[in-house]
Amino acid sequence: LKACESPDCHWAYYDRSPAGRGRWCSMQVCGARAKMRRYRAKQG
Repeated sequence: LKACESPDCHWAYYDRSPAGRGRWCSMQVCGARAKMRRYRAKQG
């Protein structure tokens, strides 16, 4: 059981990734938000 790495999310999830290195409870929600924030920060 892991905690989602998104600062806006307080969910815990079971990491089912092959390497056990999942970061977000849902790639479609929290993962997409994190990637968009990183992209926007790079754009200036």
